[in-house]
Amino acid sequence: MARSRRRRLPVALAVFACACAVVVQSPGWAQTSYMALSKALSSGTPQIDRWHWETHDVAYTDGHYYSVKPPGLVFATLPLYRALDAAGAERVARVARIRGESGGGAPWASRKLPAEQYGFSRRRAIAARTTIVNDAPMAWALGLLGVLAPAVVLLALVARGAERIAAGTGTAVALTLGTGTLVLPFSTLYFSHVLSALLSFAAFWLVWRERSRSGGLRPAMLGLAGLLAGLAVLCEYPLAITAGIVGLYALAARRPGVVRRALAYGGGLAAGVAPLLAYHWWAFGSPLHMSYANAVAKTGFSGHHEIGLNDGGFFGITMPRPEAALELLFSGRGLLTLAPVLVLAIAGVVALWRDRSGGHRAEAVVIAAVALAYFVYNAGYWLPLGGGSPGPRFLFPILPFLALGLAIAWRRWPAPTLALTRDLGGDDGGGDDDPPDDRRQRPWNLGRPHARVRHLPAQRARPRRHRARARRHPAVRDRHRGRARGRRGLDGPRAPRPRCALGASRDRRVGAVRDRAAAPAAAALRRRADADRRRQPDRAARGSACGAAAAAQFARALSAGRRAPRRRAACARGPGRAAVELTPRAAGCRAPCV
Repeated sequence: MARSRRRRLPVALAVFACACAVVVQSPGWAQTSYMALSKALSSGTPQIDRWHWETHDVAYTDGHYYSVKPPGLVFATLPLYRALDAAGAERVARVARIRGESGGGAPWASRKLPAEQYGFSRRRAIAARTTIVNDAPMAWALGLLGVLAPAVVLLALVARGAERIAAGTGTAVALTLGTGTLVLPFSTLYFSHVLSALLSFAAFWLVWRERSRSGGLRPAMLGLAGLLAGLAVLCEYPLAITAGIVGLYALAARRPGVVRRALAYGGGLAAGVAPLLAYHWWAFGSPLHMSYANAVAKTGFSGHHEIGLNDGGFFGITMPRPEAALELLFSGRGLLTLAPVLVLAIAGVVALWRDRSGGHRAEAVVIAAVALAYFVYNAGYWLPLGGGSPGPRFLFPILPFLALGLAIAWRRWPAPTLALTRDLGGDDGGGDDDPPDDRRQRPWNLGRPHARVRHLPAQRARPRRHRARARRHPAVRDRHRGRARGRRGLDGPRAPRPRCALGASRDRRVGAVRDRAAAPAAAALRRRADADRRRQPDRAARGSACGAAAAAQFARALSAGRRAPRRRAACARGPGRAAVELTPRAAGCRAPCV
């Protein structure tokens, strides 16, 4: 049993990695900023003057343009970028884009050409957008090394931590974190959040192991923890919060040698932050000059018409605002809206702190401190949700810490945890990190129970000749035939119902759509579909979502230690289809109907 349990985690992580690896995202401002910095560092300079029109995440200092992003992710993927560049990857990406456009589709291109974002020059806009489209496969390849691989390692570390708290819950906790939170979409985006979260959580993990082992001081483990915490700051500036909390956690151990512990952790932290200070000195002439300073707010004709995007407060951080706090948690892209299972994770952390044995009370305090610190900081930032992103991305570092509470949730409350564990769903909004006109592939929208909408003609809003055509539609005819079908017993309680391969039976409520409100409902759904047409995912994103859903189901089956119960759900097929067909994903069906 123990050996088979150890085998489950690698298989589950492999499924998760394969599901995320097939998604090629259309680059946004953050990805293009990282790509511009990669090109600049590959040319031997930190200045992105040649590529500043390709991104809006730029800073203008002393007559030169710089990326506003810390260089940690670019440092990690720069060898791969140089190797791909030397192998002619840009030519391959350009050929792929030309073939896609010749086939009637532009897989990573935008629908509009906002010349006002490129100095009101249409020629410059065309050139910049063409370069961005050609860079999409390169950003995908770099993301496999700098984002997806760290995500898999992060899930493995979280699984190890969950096993320390509640044995047998590691795989379920890891895949709940990977498929039910923001880890899923950010594992397909060339952002530094996953890498920085891995480094900070690994630092906590090392200190945790050092404190739990018997014996004397282990300065090597503390020094390595400090080094990882410093490298996390190299990837994301706000990870200094986690570095400070983990440092206090290391010093709070009831063991002798507090000074030696502080020197070990502090020395490693200084070594990790040293590359960031050296980069600042090289780029700006001062080790304390952060890249967020002098961020461009409006490009205008010159490219730096208005400077000072983050000048309010301390780099855009002011006093926490209650409306921002509510938006972070309960808005359409709020943390608890997208991942309701985190409610039970918080309850698990509370239960961990209240445990009478007190074996993990210090760890519960660290988790609560990290979560509260980032929440307060994000509630005071001028852009709480982080622009156009799947969700509140500045709260991403707290996810692996909160996931440790899921070990208690799966052990004590498996049914509610299973009910709240679902694939990530939600919408993203326009912002400074994504071009507002891009036709982006949104894997974070794939978790919601979408409905496949048939575009039925609206009877009242159409001319008379179109109304006659609408009456001939099968769904509209079924509305008039419903009573007759009921009298013949085709829709009654004794009617034969098609069975699914997984045993899900056809729900009677699917047939209820064929009532007198079928045509108005279809018209409303058509208007909704027209408004959301740009937000439809492509085939590759659907495949990734299916893989992620399979991984989530695998985790649910493993967590219970028995066969997952079958759910009676609406089947998408059968006689008399309605105007709205629930997809197998929406209906809970995981196999074709037979």
